[in-house]
Amino acid sequence: PFTPQVVVNGDADTVGARPGEIEHLISSSGLTQGPSLSLANGKISIGAGKAPNGRADIWLVRYRQGVVEVPVARGENTGRTLPHANVVHALKKLGSWNGEATTFSLPADSGGLSTAVLVQSPGGGPILAAATT
Repeated sequence: PFTPQVVVNGDADTVGARPGEIEHLISSSGLTQGPSLSLANGKISIGAGKAPNGRADIWLVRYRQGVVEVPVARGENTGRTLPHANVVHALKKLGSWNGEATTFSLPADSGGLSTAVLVQSPGGGPILAAATT
């Protein structure tokens, strides 16, 4: 059977079919103290704040909004068609944030994909800020 995984705040994970456990992880994770983050007029604006260990990664995520039904050709779900939501098509590191307010150019979208920008603690740690267009 299909068992989606849910990751909360880049720190805790559980099986997606356990809504009570997901709600508990969200309520107990606490608020992450991240910088302000906005996307407007072709720019990514990140406010000043405390960067963990002096820096954080800035990620550009391009994804297709909505649900896509995907036929599975191999593995335990061979022959089934499973829904995939908001499928990521591209993930690109744009640079680092050191705690000072900064602005980056938002690369133009090619292909009608939606855009998200993440400010993330190094090494795949917690997401400090997120914004979408």
